[in-house]
Amino acid sequence: MQEQQQLLQHQNHYHHQTQQQQQIIQLLQQHQTVLKQLQQQKQLLLQQLQHQVQLLQQLQQQRPSSQQQFQKQQSLLQQLLQLQQLLLQQFQQQQPLIQQLLQQQQLLVQLVQQQQQLLLQMLQQPQQIPNLLQQLLQLQVQFQQLMQEQQQLQQLQQMQPSLQQLLQKQQPVVEDLLKSKQSLLQKLQQQLPLLVYF
Repeated sequence: MQEQQQLLQHQNHYHHQTQQQQQIIQLLQQHQTVLKQLQQQKQLLLQQLQHQVQLLQQLQQQRPSSQQQFQKQQSLLQQLLQLQQLLLQQFQQQQPLIQQLLQQQQLLVQLVQQQQQLLLQMLQQPQQIPNLLQQLLQLQVQFQQLMQEQQQLQQLQQMQPSLQQLLQKQQPVVEDLLKSKQSLLQKLQQQLPLLVYF
């Protein structure tokens, strides 16, 4: 009876561990989403820089109104570059933490698989429960240590500025930059009838 109670306790604890695993997986999925957004922002910035070079070549001899518009766009671009730099720095700082979280996640999965095997052996070989239970307890100690390390890493990561927040800060600047570019294009088309596309 005592062995059955112990087995039931471990099964309940395993269910709790499974919930923790799901939370860790969700965190890793969020990181993947942020990394994808970072790549999109970098691509957009590159496109804007290419347009800026083209605009600079066309605006060297243009009227003050276009020069002012261009200066405004340069200011927006500078803001975007600064935010992009912060984002890249933050990503570089968080990358080692993300890597550690991934490595520990793999270890946690391995430990859970080993625990599953032991629980299965307990069901199939009741006479071996005392020995198997001892092994299960050892795995549990390792699991708890890994979970503590994961929590410490997550706390450290939370202390740093959020990548998602930096991406959100970039969005209005990008939108203003696009609007400014469109306005500048219209002015150029008015001033340079032959300049339609560039």
